[in-house]
Amino acid sequence: MERNSLYLEKKAANLANALLFFIASSHHQRRADRLITFLDQIEFWDWEMDELLFSYANFAERSAAFNTEVPGEHAADKGLFVRKPHRRVSPWASLTAVLENPNNRRRIRVVAPPDALAATVQVWHTVLGAAEATVLASANLVDQANDAGAGYATNLSKYRKSPQSVSPSPPA
Repeated sequence: MERNSLYLEKKAANLANALLFFIASSHHQRRADRLITFLDQIEFWDWEMDELLFSYANFAERSAAFNTEVPGEHAADKGLFVRKPHRRVSPWASLTAVLENPNNRRRIRVVAPPDALAATVQVWHTVLGAAEATVLASANLVDQANDAGAGYATNLSKYRKSPQSVSPSPPA
């Protein structure tokens, strides 16, 4: 049995909601103005997307800490010496007891939710597409500027992401 990581679900949803702001419009600000602001900040948002992809890519390693038989084992591997309780006491103990399957004593495995990542990447691509279609200069105009030595991009392809670039989490 397995369930999705609530942390990764919320992290992906929060980023998607932040990105949706840029393609929304209101009576206070036009969509084009928001998209220009997005492009002014694109390195930050690109970093946020890369950070989300990194969180997915290394999730299996982080989730292993919940399945250790010896509390503090992973911390010790990193040179951190922790005081150990007399018995295993964990804020997750009651949750673990509930999630254990009495038939085979296997715990529910927490996995990275691929649908949440795919949805966020889709929103990212929607914002990039909207910026290309709405506020980026035409390819002809960019080419003319580049002929004069400007060095502008004709599209946002270098910022495209792929949820498939994140390898699935192996069983923890």
